[in-house]
Amino acid sequence: MLDACYCSPYLRATQTAAHFLERVGSTLAPDVTERLTPERRAKVVLEWLELVAAEHVLLVSHNPLVSELLAVLTGRSEAEMHIMSTCEMNALHVDHVGVGQARFLFRLSPVR
Repeated sequence: MLDACYCSPYLRATQTAAHFLERVGSTLAPDVTERLTPERRAKVVLEWLELVAAEHVLLVSHNPLVSELLAVLTGRSEAEMHIMSTCEMNALHVDHVGVGQARFLFRLSPVR
């Protein structure tokens, strides 16, 4: 069960967040934040996430931010960084927000 959902203010992100929440039967409404726009850097998002008082969080954003954030949280180098595709979802387990502190759980990608 999700405790919070944050998304970029861009239309596609807000639509995706709302659709996902509806599909999983959540009563949450997406919390729109400028912090998740594509030009932001992972470092800024990590600093903000440290202040988020929720355990199960969904972030809906865009590249290049999401790919950079995934790499930073899982401790991947730029050469090892996975570039996320459109509509891709990655699940992480994070006990403490920080560089290399997340454990990758699974990836869902659209069928093409």
